[in-house]
Amino acid sequence: MLTKEECIFGQQVSLEEGQYIEFKSFTTDKLTQKKISDKSLNYFEDYFLGFMNANFDQDSFLYMGVDDNGLIQGVPIERNTRDKIQKLLSSKLQQKFNRKINPEICSVNFLKVSECPEDYYIIEFVIGSHPKKEFFYTRKGSSTVYLRDGATNPKIQSDQLLKEIIRGRKVNRLTRESQELKDQIVNDKNNIDLRYQLIKILEELGDAKSIAGHYEKIIQIRTNKGIQDSENDSVRMQLAKSLERLENSEGALDVLETVQDKNNDDFKREKSKILSSLHKEQEAISILESIVENNPQDYLSITQMGLMYYKQQSWIESIRCFSKALKIEPRYRFAKYWKKSAYHQMLAKNGQC
Repeated sequence: MLTKEECIFGQQVSLEEGQYIEFKSFTTDKLTQKKISDKSLNYFEDYFLGFMNANFDQDSFLYMGVDDNGLIQGVPIERNTRDKIQKLLSSKLQQKFNRKINPEICSVNFLKVSECPEDYYIIEFVIGSHPKKEFFYTRKGSSTVYLRDGATNPKIQSDQLLKEIIRGRKVNRLTRESQELKDQIVNDKNNIDLRYQLIKILEELGDAKSIAGHYEKIIQIRTNKGIQDSENDSVRMQLAKSLERLENSEGALDVLETVQDKNNDDFKREKSKILSSLHKEQEAISILESIVENNPQDYLSITQMGLMYYKQQSWIESIRCFSKALKIEPRYRFAKYWKKSAYHQMLAKNGQC
């Protein structure tokens, strides 16, 4: 924070520009007081958004009247203009941006520049620390995002880049939450509810290996409590799916064999999927055919069968299955995508595209 003792005309300040500090100088020649007010507030908007979107853990500062080298220049700003900036700042925070902002989060101070022949001030905007959000602050009606990065305040226009940044923030939040749950589990190892809460977060993080470990532990805890094997079927199914995502198909199949209710359609579909990953497509298709025989409207199993034929490059049979699934559920995009792909592959094979 810039001290009044440092505000000496032409002196270099001890602060440096960085993640939390920005210096801004602007030529004041021929500028009216209104233009000085408008210009300073326009600069404020850009840097305010950059600081709000990037900095959460401590206060940020924008100094107007200090050049990039940290030399004090000052701004010739009259009392009425200072009062006007104070008033306009509050209204901007509540009306100018895509979300209303508590005026208390930001303040403006005017630091008198000494040893200067005229009445010059440093305009100091202070943006306070604030809760981390999953959204970005922008001007109303604008998709342009300012995001503080070191000593720069770049604009971000790419929607994809914004999505990546938002995802990054979400990953950071989920990582913190998962660590908190892990710490609780250390002190309460047999708490199944805590492990399920952690699994839910780990699924969003895509950590299949940790998920499999927790499902194994849940089965062990439930068994130690005297819970019957048949009541652990759903947990074993989830464990098998986790192992299959880890490409441990043999392990997944071994787990499935311990499931008691082998007539369940979910069990059959999962087994079929694992068999396919082990290059046993015909056996996998036979299982799916038995499901469809009992439930001709099961478009999920029919689509899965189409994928098996696709893997075998049996394009006509594959298309037939996808078409049948879409006749049952015309809005099923997954089947639409693979049907189109199968047509393309068939035409390419025949040299027609």
